[in-house]
Amino acid sequence: MKNPRTKIKKTDNSYFQGKIKLREIMIQNLNTVRVLDLAGTGKIWKTIQKRNKNKKIIVTSVEKEKGKNPEAIEGDSLKIIPGLDLSKYDLIDLDVYGHPYYPLKAIVKNGSYKNNVIITMTDIQVRYVGIPLEILLKINFTKKQIKKIPTLFYIFELDAMLNYLYNLGVKKVILYRPVQNKKYMAFRLPKQGENYEHNL
Repeated sequence: MKNPRTKIKKTDNSYFQGKIKLREIMIQNLNTVRVLDLAGTGKIWKTIQKRNKNKKIIVTSVEKEKGKNPEAIEGDSLKIIPGLDLSKYDLIDLDVYGHPYYPLKAIVKNGSYKNNVIITMTDIQVRYVGIPLEILLKINFTKKQIKKIPTLFYIFELDAMLNYLYNLGVKKVILYRPVQNKKYMAFRLPKQGENYEHNL
């Protein structure tokens, strides 16, 4: 089954501006926005704050690299997510290094987020770097197939990710794709049932 998605028209040559617009679309109906920014320098949200002075935007940042964002909590987001009370946040920003599947999975497993919390996500596919085996298995490929010719399956990365989101109950994904290997997404993540962990 295909997953519904909406494309943002590219009006600027800068990917940064597209990422800003994606987030502004998601918060346009909110007066107060509490953001958990996982692995960010703070530049995106500082720009959004300046452009949206009519909104109260409160940002908590987590940054793995020491000194990259002096205002951030220092640490690995994958280790920090399990212990966080995610219900404090209206939007969780996964502008992280590596594939976004892992922090998203950690958020779902944590389970404390608000129903229909906003997720903004960066998914950059680097050539010759593998994508998570788990999401490929979810679209009925086998480990044997993938291990035989891993690079053959890279083209299915977006389909696999959208399928994963669909199975999480995501109804709509806004997709900004300025170039083939760079994908920026936004969606609302519904709460999972008590037994959801068994399906991870």
